[in-house]
Amino acid sequence: MKIKLKQFIPKECCLKCDGCCRFIDKKSQWVPRIAKSEILKILKSGFPQHLFSKLNKNDNQLNLVNYKGINICAFLFPQTNRCKIYNNRPFDCQLYPFILMRNREKIFLSVHLACPFVKENLEKREFKNYLTYLKEFLNKKGISSFIRKNIFLAQDYDNFQDEIKLLFCLDNKKLSLHENKASCVQR
Repeated sequence: MKIKLKQFIPKECCLKCDGCCRFIDKKSQWVPRIAKSEILKILKSGFPQHLFSKLNKNDNQLNLVNYKGINICAFLFPQTNRCKIYNNRPFDCQLYPFILMRNREKIFLSVHLACPFVKENLEKREFKNYLTYLKEFLNKKGISSFIRKNIFLAQDYDNFQDEIKLLFCLDNKKLSLHENKASCVQR
């Protein structure tokens, strides 16, 4: 199943920014996770296996390479900020700056506040409209099944609470959305 998520951040903003796809630490929590099915699609397009790391039985991530002293995604053209696999990029990459966050028994959709576009638009109608879209998108049967099958995509970002805003909770059993945040266990 090919996942095609409508993007919130305009292309022009992404191409001017040097925040995404770059990491201070090679073992950063922010390095995108990738499902086996996504790896297979990328391998079929001619990229080698060594561009991926297996973290455990089911959890994989994109490998990083050193570019001028910075760890960058192996699929990033740093001179242009373009992605070598843009049309086949993983769900985790498509979703960013929105992230799936695990907190105890619940999964939340959150947003990474380090994104300059998010900071500027957090309270605007466009942001709220996109959240409505995301709620519908993530509740689609194929998407909720994909997340359930690849639950490792939801990470624990407890150490980054100042950088994250919780948006809404997904039902961990069905991965359908709760409209009432009170029904989600929060800290």
